[in-house]
Amino acid sequence: MNTSLLYEYNPWWYNADAIDDDRNIRTAKSESPRKEYSFENDNLLLIGPRQVGKTTYMKLIIMDLIKHRGVDPKQILYFSFDDLNRENIRDIIDTYRSIPFPRKEEKTYFFFDEITSIDSWNIQIKALLDLGFFDKNYLCLSGSSSVALKKESFPGRNITIRKFLPMTYREYIELFGPNEIKEVISGKRTTEDQDAFISQMSQYLPSLNQLFTDYINSGGFLSSAYRYRKGEDLSFLFDLYWNAVMGDVSNSNRSIITAKSVIQGIIKNYSTAYGYNSLAKDMDIPSHMTVKSYLELFESLFFAFSIFQYDKTKKKSLYSHFRKTYFMDPFLYHVARSKLYSGKIDDEVYGALIESAVASNLLRKYENLSFLRSKKELDFYIPSSDTGIEVKKGDGNPGDFSVKDGIRNKVVLSHDSFNLKSDVKVVPASIYLLL
Repeated sequence: MNTSLLYEYNPWWYNADAIDDDRNIRTAKSESPRKEYSFENDNLLLIGPRQVGKTTYMKLIIMDLIKHRGVDPKQILYFSFDDLNRENIRDIIDTYRSIPFPRKEEKTYFFFDEITSIDSWNIQIKALLDLGFFDKNYLCLSGSSSVALKKESFPGRNITIRKFLPMTYREYIELFGPNEIKEVISGKRTTEDQDAFISQMSQYLPSLNQLFTDYINSGGFLSSAYRYRKGEDLSFLFDLYWNAVMGDVSNSNRSIITAKSVIQGIIKNYSTAYGYNSLAKDMDIPSHMTVKSYLELFESLFFAFSIFQYDKTKKKSLYSHFRKTYFMDPFLYHVARSKLYSGKIDDEVYGALIESAVASNLLRKYENLSFLRSKKELDFYIPSSDTGIEVKKGDGNPGDFSVKDGIRNKVVLSHDSFNLKSDVKVVPASIYLLL
């Protein structure tokens, strides 16, 4: 490969201070409060959506290695496998190692960004892991499709797979919340301490509700959160992310027009249970299998996810029945709506956004998140703890819980009302999601 391309990606080889001039580094250092990362000596595969900050993470770790850990900058190789770079991984490594740098140490730190853009990436990395190449060297990979997790989980090999996702509401509070709230939520708690925690947090409810509103309006992407809190327009970010997603749709040999139709169907049915056939019919899509295919694509891109109806009698999810689909993060709802719909968000839509934020946060804790649907629908059900959750955008009371029997833990999430003494607990969503 072209050696000069490696120099372009790694300007710190000939000027250690060049890392400070990196665009991602400059942006990260300009924000307040700053999101901090520290080097971990484990080989990593970071998988997450576009524009979530994986590249910035890599650059910050590179800066940490150079500035604070005394690593020779020439021992650090960064390379991005974007749409123009389909290089062979081994060729890149061999070209780098052929450069006659004076080397102070043997260990090299390899950062390969968007490596899942290469069809054979997993085979190449697996071979290098099996050879023990990354036993003595460090490796950090990133990718933007969860298909990577299905292709290769690297069992028994020297690498950790980690999802790199937008901030949860709790993480948002840990970054932007007042210090007194951060101190409370950082303490360790057991399940038995939950009521005491809720009581303690009740004194901060106005601040938490405002932060929760900010989170719903900006989402957990760092770029959107910082811009929103500074009162800046998010249109640029909407364009950036939308173009990235449509690019991924096109690269997967799918129709952008059909993708838009399915996304419109998601928004139309937001927080509502639906079937493949009904969405296909409503959006004039020829086949329910087409809807299924695009929903699976959006899930692999960390753009949207579905939860399924649960049968308590049979103790299983009904994957062929009704589903509810949400965007992975509130920011992504705003992206899609800005491109496909016009007009302001009304109270009904805002209620669906609150439910969506609850869903995406619960999913990070409970992979078996479901919902119940018989005579009445229960917004969320967690089989592992037999917990049912009903979400209200305003005041809530125990009578809002739609399923009266057969569930051990019953919760209504409200805006600002409490009831911890009833069989059905009523807790503000802005507090419950911090548990």
